[in-house]
Amino acid sequence: MAGLLGVSGPTVKQWRYAGLLRAEVYNDKGACLYEPPGDEPPQKCQGTPLRTRRRFFFQSERPDEVQCDA
Repeated sequence: MAGLLGVSGPTVKQWRYAGLLRAEVYNDKGACLYEPPGDEPPQKCQGTPLRTRRRFFFQSERPDEVQCDA
């Protein structure tokens, strides 16, 4: 994904957390599979806060439920 967008790997990860890219975690190490960015992919835009550029909402990988063996 970094090569496709012309940015570094950490930038892709930041954009994912900021909601500019969608991804699904596919293993226990946190590696992600990214959805194609579509016709208007995010671009570098120095000086513009990521929160104002958000396209998608980040969903935590942690489940909301708690399991307890009683």
